[in-house]
Amino acid sequence: MTVCSSLRNLLCNILHHDFGEWGYIVPDSCWQVRTCKRDGYQEKREAHDFDEWKDETSNPCWQVRTCKRDGYQEKRQFHHFGKYEYEASNSCWQVRTCVRDGAQERIEAPHEFSGWIAQEEQWQVYEHGAAGDEKLTWDEKKCLRCGYTEKKNVQKWWR
Repeated sequence: MTVCSSLRNLLCNILHHDFGEWGYIVPDSCWQVRTCKRDGYQEKREAHDFDEWKDETSNPCWQVRTCKRDGYQEKRQFHHFGKYEYEASNSCWQVRTCVRDGAQERIEAPHEFSGWIAQEEQWQVYEHGAAGDEKLTWDEKKCLRCGYTEKKNVQKWWR
């Protein structure tokens, strides 16, 4: 290694490479290369030039796009879902159906809670030498659709 190339490598390590423009290696290939102007280091990448997505004729929920340079194809699934609807009146699960192939997607919708309501149970009277009576108090809210309950501020009381 000459002093000149060592200095160029050191310069590239400190200041980073000074790359030129990307260029294709072979005309019908999608591989591109660019070369550092100081030390000759090369970077390579694959760079397809795709057409627009088009529906596949055999299955309307699949789309395909083709590279203009080398013919490489990519596929993706693309459903045409309608709006979410509740599965049942007493459920927070929603479903939507693809209008083309009938595929379904299911999600749990956010609960529709009532406000927080203070709750308490009756005093539990202990007999046979227990230390004392106790009861619980708490706040709870209930989903108006499915009945799911959340509680907070649970406290135990003795007398």
